[in-house]
Amino acid sequence: AGASEGGLVTDMGSMLSFSFHDPDGAWHEVMWQKPGVPLAAGFRLADWQMIGDDDR
Repeated sequence: AGASEGGLVTDMGSMLSFSFHDPDGAWHEVMWQKPGVPLAAGFRLADWQMIGDDDR
């Protein structure tokens, strides 16, 4: 419970990054490659977009 509170989701183009603190305070990051999107389609760092609560 509460593991995703304050988590961050970043759209990297071909991938999504989900970062969060677990209940014990450890920081974790899960990377998910979007189906059917080649890795080469990824955005440059400057084009990454944070996805807020309103966007989820």
